[in-house]
Amino acid sequence: MNITAHLHKFESIANDWMAALDTYDERNFNRKPDQESWSIGQVYYHLVHGTQNFHLRMVRQCMDNPAHAHEKKTFPGKIVFFMGRFPPIRIKVPPSDMYTPKQPESIAAIRRDLNTLIGTMPTIANELSQKQHQGKAQHPRFGYLSGDEWFAMIQMHFRHHLYQKNRLDSFLQKGA
Repeated sequence: MNITAHLHKFESIANDWMAALDTYDERNFNRKPDQESWSIGQVYYHLVHGTQNFHLRMVRQCMDNPAHAHEKKTFPGKIVFFMGRFPPIRIKVPPSDMYTPKQPESIAAIRRDLNTLIGTMPTIANELSQKQHQGKAQHPRFGYLSGDEWFAMIQMHFRHHLYQKNRLDSFLQKGA
C-alpha cells in the first residue's frame, strides 16, 4: 500500500474541506435539517476528532504492537479496500452520546484543529513508511486492519462524508 499516495489524497480532500469553511457563518455551521440529522459543524467535528481520537490511535496501536498481525479483514472490509472507498450509502445511527458528534465550539476552532491534523499526517505517514513489522487493530465492521490500512481509511472517510456535506450545503442554501 502506498502511504505517500494516501497522504496526498488526504491532503487534497482535507484542503477542500478547509477551503469550504469560508462558505459558512457560525449560525449556519450549527443548523440541522431536523433533530436526528447532523449540522455541517458536527460533520467537521466528526471527521477531525474521529481521525485524531480513533483512526490515528489505531494507526499508532498497529505500529507499537505486533498483535493480530495474521488476522484478516471481514468481507465488507475486503470490498471497501478493493474499491478504495466506502460505498455511497447513508449510514444512519440513532442519536446517542457515543456516536453523535458535539456541536463544535466555533468555525475557528474547527479550522485550527483541521490545520493541526493536516500538519500531523505527514509525520505519521513517515513513521508508517519506516515500520517494517506492524500488528493489526480491529475495526467494528471491517475486521483487522494494519496501520497502513487505518491510515488509508482516513482519506476514504473524508471523501465519504462529501455526500453528507453536499446534502447539508443544499439545505443551508435553501434556508439562507
